[in-house]
Amino acid sequence: MTATIPRLPDGPAPAQGGDEPAGIAFFDVDGTLLRLTSLVSFYEYYVRGFAPVERARSLDALADLLRADLPREEANAAYYRLIAGEPVAEMAAAGRRWFAQVLVQGFVDAAVHAQLDVHRAAGRTVVLVSGSFPACLEPVAAHLGADRVLCSRPEIAHGRYTGWLGTPMIGDAKAAAVAAVLDELPPGTPSWAYGDHASDLPMLEQVRTPVVVGDDATLTRLARERGWEVLVGDGPLAAPAEPVRTGAGAR
Repeated sequence: MTATIPRLPDGPAPAQGGDEPAGIAFFDVDGTLLRLTSLVSFYEYYVRGFAPVERARSLDALADLLRADLPREEANAAYYRLIAGEPVAEMAAAGRRWFAQVLVQGFVDAAVHAQLDVHRAAGRTVVLVSGSFPACLEPVAAHLGADRVLCSRPEIAHGRYTGWLGTPMIGDAKAAAVAAVLDELPPGTPSWAYGDHASDLPMLEQVRTPVVVGDDATLTRLARERGWEVLVGDGPLAAPAEPVRTGAGAR
């Protein structure tokens, strides 16, 4: 299933009043706001605290998943099977430490972050839309001052992840989530969306002002054909340096 994380307490409230709504801006996260793949980067960080044999087994399982080259929706669901049995609270705490490291290492895209700040300064609602999950996204949203997060939410039972995921927040699911939010707003509300991958196209097509981030061949071609804006961003995705062992998830 998918879910919306409520607006964070330190996020800006949407602007009120005026003849025209201030607007709303949707941002993909991996490859758009962050120059890395959050699920992979976080998992590699998290398992550093495992015992050596289990750490090696976990990293091998991740490597097998990445080598399988599955469609994004299938890969997303398979990822959450890797975290079956992990404590939700422990992963959330590790997520905060992981993102602190991401910030230090400079993996927030400055150009896209600047655009997000422009929207916030104008009083627009800022929404993150991602196939990632709350352990990764809550610290990102808090740091950026996002108002809402639309994301994949893997099933939880007795304080642990079960490994089951319904519909990943990818592709058409992103578009449906964005459309549902737009339906809550007055007709004609200005809207923007930022995405870096062809799978973001359905989301981009929901808004009045789509913005392509980076150089994805499909998106840049469509941007030229349709007159969409293209934001170069800071550069290609990169993997963080070897994380220090913190004891996150230690067995």
